Amino acid sequence: MDFFINKWKITDTKNGEPIKIPLIEQTLEILDDRLYLKELTPWVFPSEKSKSGHLEEPMVAWKRILGCVIKLTGEKRDRTDVKG
Repeated sequence: MDFFINKWKITDTKNGEPIKIPLIEQTLEILDDRLYLKELTPWVFPSEKSKSGHLEEPMVAWKRILGCVIKLTGEKRDRTDVKG
């Protein structure tokens, strides 16, 4: 992570080409909030339910979030409309 330019550089990709992902303000806030936990866990998104100790399958959480959005907005979308 390069917080100076707000980008996440991923060097180990499937095709071997490094990529840079822009970090939006909300992402930076989440990472900043998680910073105080770094002494307790090496993971940004720890999980007590997984064997590895971190979030492994984000689609479960994504579906829960999408369900909340539908309840709040009343907008019904096919879950494939929104890529996670």
